[in-house]
Amino acid sequence: MKRMIAILSAAMVVTAIITISMYSCGGGGSSGTSASGTARAAVTMKADFTVAGAPQLKSFRTSAPHLTTCPSTTPTMDGPEYVAGLDCDNDTGFTAFLTPQTFKVAIKRLSFVKSDGSVDVVPDSGTLIQSTVFDITSQITISDLTLTEGLYTSVEAEIYYYEITMPINSSPTITQSIRVYLSDDDFPAEGSLGHHQGDITLLDQNGVELGWVGVAVPWTQAGLQTDPALVTRPGGTDAETGHQRGLFGNGDLWDQTSFQQGSSRDVFLISVPLGLTLTANLTRTVSFTFNVKDSWFWEDFDNDGNFNPCETVNAHDACASYAEWAPIFNLPVLSIQ
Repeated sequence: MKRMIAILSAAMVVTAIITISMYSCGGGGSSGTSASGTARAAVTMKADFTVAGAPQLKSFRTSAPHLTTCPSTTPTMDGPEYVAGLDCDNDTGFTAFLTPQTFKVAIKRLSFVKSDGSVDVVPDSGTLIQSTVFDITSQITISDLTLTEGLYTSVEAEIYYYEITMPINSSPTITQSIRVYLSDDDFPAEGSLGHHQGDITLLDQNGVELGWVGVAVPWTQAGLQTDPALVTRPGGTDAETGHQRGLFGNGDLWDQTSFQQGSSRDVFLISVPLGLTLTANLTRTVSFTFNVKDSWFWEDFDNDGNFNPCETVNAHDACASYAEWAPIFNLPVLSIQ
């Protein structure tokens, strides 16, 4: 199975600079809703299944418009920078994308940062397993805050994993819940739970984890590994922690400075500009939108539109050594109203 690294928009930089759309609220807010010197801020979050993130180049460090034709020189591999239906590396696998049906994100902490400190939107849960899981398949309000006046310059968040449901396999096709781990909980202080960065697990209909997806095995319950100590992880070894990375683990992402957190911590941390100015008795809404259209990429070797990894002897999807695939995690876009 050819592994693919985790793909992030915004140049794969975890302390990313996100494009922020800011809108005037037309004077919003009303007196009497807040104490003097304070303002109200609602925080909403949603997944947008109609908008894709920026296409990624092969370096997975910059984005560019989708390539609609193959380059004159045959590339060594296809990737999500190409539109669906191309086979530029001539391995008989056609680029394909899936849009998940649901989207959840587990957040350990989410804070607004101000010059004189920070305010928790989602309070720090203490451990990753206690993260708050938000089902943002539809828009939700995650917090309604009373904040002091001033400029809130940025947002910081610690993310445990994200979770999607999508169709997989073809005999039969099923709707499968899939969890993609961005943080490592395999430390004593975290409970030694066995999940490493880049791990992928499958869940049952009740959200209970069935086991880890391994290398070159069918994505079925029978093919899963239930003992984390026996999981085959091809993603290299973290020099600080000694932990192997999972199926989409790769030094291009996980060895960045943001992940140099010592020998007993590897939490996915993002810090993005906010630029939220609050004055007394003002009301603002800060919205986080995750663009998830076409956020699962693979090479479709039987050209049937199904992601069917290692399903049969002749099913090369996510199975053959040259079969490219990747979950694509687009960092949220922020807007202020």
